[in-house]
Amino acid sequence: MDEMIKHLYIAVSSGDFVPGAVHWTKEIRGWLSLKFDLSRQQRISLTKLYYELALAPGLEYTVAERFASMFMVLTKRRHYLKPIDDLVLDWRPLYQEIKVFVLPGEFATPNTFSSKRSIRTLTKICTFAQLFFDPQEIPAILDELLPFFSMSPSESAYVVLGLLNLFFPTHAPPPNQPKLQPQNYLPTFFHLWSIINRSTLTDQRFLDMFSRLSRDCLTVEHVPFGEHGIYTAEQTSMIFTSILRLLEIPVGQASSPYNLNIDLGAGLSLLLERDPRKHPASRSIARWIIMSLSPACLKVKDGRSILHQLEGLIQGIETFFHPSNTGTWTKTLSQLVYYLADFFVMRWNREESGEYKMPAERKLTPELKKRFVLCLREVVFMNIYSKSGTAVNYALSTLQCLAFLEPNLILPGALQRIYPAMQGLVEVHRTTSSIRALQMLSRIIARTKGFRCHLTTLLGLALPGIDANDLDKTMNSLSFVQAVCYNIPLHDLTKSAQTDSDGEPMSGSTATAVEWITQQVDRFEQEGSVIELDYENELSDEDEEIILRSSTAGFAEFLIAFLGRVFTLLQNLPDASRVKSGSPEENVVNTLPAAFAPLLAALSPELYDIALQQIAKFVTNHVVHQARDAMAFICNTLVKVNPKKALNRLLPDLISSIRTEIDENGAGSSRTSGSEILPREHDVKSRQ
Repeated sequence: MDEMIKHLYIAVSSGDFVPGAVHWTKEIRGWLSLKFDLSRQQRISLTKLYYELALAPGLEYTVAERFASMFMVLTKRRHYLKPIDDLVLDWRPLYQEIKVFVLPGEFATPNTFSSKRSIRTLTKICTFAQLFFDPQEIPAILDELLPFFSMSPSESAYVVLGLLNLFFPTHAPPPNQPKLQPQNYLPTFFHLWSIINRSTLTDQRFLDMFSRLSRDCLTVEHVPFGEHGIYTAEQTSMIFTSILRLLEIPVGQASSPYNLNIDLGAGLSLLLERDPRKHPASRSIARWIIMSLSPACLKVKDGRSILHQLEGLIQGIETFFHPSNTGTWTKTLSQLVYYLADFFVMRWNREESGEYKMPAERKLTPELKKRFVLCLREVVFMNIYSKSGTAVNYALSTLQCLAFLEPNLILPGALQRIYPAMQGLVEVHRTTSSIRALQMLSRIIARTKGFRCHLTTLLGLALPGIDANDLDKTMNSLSFVQAVCYNIPLHDLTKSAQTDSDGEPMSGSTATAVEWITQQVDRFEQEGSVIELDYENELSDEDEEIILRSSTAGFAEFLIAFLGRVFTLLQNLPDASRVKSGSPEENVVNTLPAAFAPLLAALSPELYDIALQQIAKFVTNHVVHQARDAMAFICNTLVKVNPKKALNRLLPDLISSIRTEIDENGAGSSRTSGSEILPREHDVKSRQ
């Protein structure tokens, strides 16, 4: 790496940008792609160099793009460089380049070179460089930008807000600079916001900036922090009002709270927009809320805190999560709840690991975590059965996050809804969503006391989902089996010292587990939607061990039934030559080896022998031409687990069958084209 950096320095010093500097940039980037790492000092030096090269005047457009791309690669991972402590970048060169595009009236003659640059690339550079702008430059940035703010025409106001969002440093100022504290300039921002009210662009930009400000000031002790984060009660109320507008929930006859004519005056400021796919408004909303939470929210008596207002917001929009109430708002609401849970989990984990070094009075507490989970629980349970596939995906990820935070609050309600759906007592589409929910929750169920006793029963209830008539449900069922087998070994723990007539250890009975599960299912039905189970206190370790041992006696029965279902599925698949790429049939064939690999690896030696016997019997007695690739995958995973035992069982029968087909049926005796397979050769092809 030192050699490459030396050659890069020589090339830049001599003005050899093409091919010299470009070539060594490629080499360094290739080195990084091989997972070799730079030292901190090397990364700092290269970041400064590529920032200056990307903005250097006179370079060709394509060359500057390469340097800009390298700058983004070096600053992409935030944990490598500490803003301000390790690296400070000057905002002025980048501002001068962007200013040409959005404030052309400030230049007497057009800048022909800058006009050849890509404004999209410049805004991307700004997104990455913004972390490293010095907070002490805040007065200079405001002095430069605010004079351009004007409502006649309104385009200037939009441009100033766009530039503020891109250039304003959100890191906390030094302790010896009290005039740069957030509350010294936030009133100005809220005043500007009130001037351009009911504008989608303005709401999104200010929320993006305020959410980053909350994130960067969270861990700084000398920045005042209370039940509203770094904001006042009035400022918080204004932000929540804009959040309600951004969700675009219809009220009365109005379909949107925004006046579309207001944003028509945005003009050139649209060039400063961030990519809405990477920076959705719901993400900024969630980041602002979660980064403003603290235990102080629980001490407020008048109900005016970030947490209380979040609970009020979710309660107010709860009916819009119902599966029957879908519309343009469905994706936004699902996205918001997902990002709320995701940011809370991220902050909780970083505080627990010590990555976030913050004052103790700001750290999330178990009480705050419980209130947060209870706030989102009901809307997530409704949303997992939404008619929108995107909403279901977000809801399932949210369910997983909430179950990680509070398994005893989430798993009882989840099982209460999943059991009737899996038993076929409710609509069919709820069964598919329930199986997907089980797949997401399997790891948490497997490690939570009491709830892990349900796993064997849930595996058995998922078996009817393997159905050739519903391939989507089949894929989800296989994925659930795969997830369970990654988390628990399949061993019969009831094997006793007594042996049967064949000399094999005798298995115990599942009666104890079945009786306990039946009691729990009845309890789910009786206790209603607010059910809460505390197995930590209700179930002793000895009782749980007895139930778990009893439940494992059903693994052999489950394995035989599972293999039977898979064999029936394979026999009903269409011919591989007629299957389109990306079709459900192809996806099922690709999912089978992914499910069988952990399943066969998790089996005890006794259960592995049962699986080997069942698969060998099917391969020997059946020839399913259209499923030959799938059977090849299954046999492959079977052999990988125990090569010696599997080959000794499979090879003699396969070789004998192939010889029989060649000697008696004349398979392979005539020349055919590459893709054409004669009927008499189907058996040979399948067994090969």
